[in-house]
Amino acid sequence: MRIQVVTINHGTTDYADLFLRSLIAHHPDRSELRVLVLDNDSGDVQRLDWARRFGVRIRASGYSLDASVNTHGEILRDAVLAEPDCDAYLFADSDVCFVSDDTLGAMARELDSTPDAFAVEAIWANEDDTGSTSTTATAFIRSVCWYATIRRSARRSNCWACRPR
Repeated sequence: MRIQVVTINHGTTDYADLFLRSLIAHHPDRSELRVLVLDNDSGDVQRLDWARRFGVRIRASGYSLDASVNTHGEILRDAVLAEPDCDAYLFADSDVCFVSDDTLGAMARELDSTPDAFAVEAIWANEDDTGSTSTTATAFIRSVCWYATIRRSARRSNCWACRPR
């Protein structure tokens, strides 16, 4: 399954750096992954240039840090519409840190094993190794294709948020 990983750096370069390092460390076989960092004119995004050696693409989002509203939805929608040639997308906040090997592979296998599923969500680990999910977040994810989920390609979904406007 070809997966497009998308994160937005909105003045959060320290977190984006940890996100990328943990993604690369826990996913040594990235042959089916494409990773895209969309930057909101953070000013220090060049600190992520090391990741380009691992195939990570970094480009401007088209929005600045001065945007008066949260623009992540528009940025993610535009990214999906610009590159619709993958099987699934992982939208992740830049402060996600992978702690287990092949997390994305496990999520992809779960999505593949349930053809009627629109998306699957990772369980967030707490400091005491218990897991949690938020029913509010899950409902939000399922309705607007937001963060912390891997979802099927927009070309195979009826997601209103991913359709051109």
